[in-house]
Parts: sequence; C-alpha cells; structure tokens
Amino acid sequence: MDQKREGFENSRQIALNETELIDITAVERYNGNEVFHIVSGTEETGEKGYAFISTDKKQLETYLQSEALVESAKLKKSWQESCRSCEWLDIKLGLEEKRAIWEMTYIDEQGRYVLAHYDAKSGERYQQFAFKRF
Repeated sequence: MDQKREGFENSRQIALNETELIDITAVERYNGNEVFHIVSGTEETGEKGYAFISTDKKQLETYLQSEALVESAKLKKSWQESCRSCEWLDIKLGLEEKRAIWEMTYIDEQGRYVLAHYDAKSGERYQQFAFKRF
C-alpha cells in the first residue's frame, strides 16, 4: 500500500461512524503542522461535508458542511485576477491550529513555489510561505 494512503480506510470508517456522511467520495492527505485525512462525502440530504481526521490521534477533529465554506472555485478565480503571471498548481482543504483552511499552491511571478493558506470559512488570507526553486 502507498504510504501516503495508509490509514485512509480507517479514516473513512471514522467519518461514516461519527458524522452525518453516508457516502464517501474522496480521502485526501493534508501535511501541515499535523497530518490530517480530509474525508469528503455527502449526507442523506445531499449536502456535501468534510471530516477532518487526525492521523496521530486517529479521531475526528472537526466536521464541516460545504455550505459553511467559501467555494474553492471562488478563491481560485479571485487569485487568477490578482496573480495573472503566476502558474496555478492546486487547492485543497487542510486544518491548521483548529482552523479549516484552503491551501493554494502555485508558482509566483518570481518563480517561487508558494503555499498560501486562506481561512476556509471567510476566504481571508491566513498565512503564506514562498520557497525558492533550484
């Protein structure tokens, strides 16, 4: 089994047992200050939800419905308008200091690899890291 996917099945079960999710659509790994599995799925009502599972504690940290979050597409569109000469890479959910964040990755106009964290509920920039590429 791929090490990055290790524990995904356990996290799926935690999400199904401890949240309103009835159908799991994806499990992604987030590497921040702590490692989390972000389990995405749908509730019986059709609402999408996200379970944030701590891989260290093997427990649910928090659960959020999609309606409580800023849409990733909205953030990406705003980013594209403000960083026209940048190269888009990815956006994914994460958890930092008990705060749900969107982690956006891109190459900026200076050629640096950038991790930009936005508060997932408000859309405001939370923190940013830029690394020189060699």
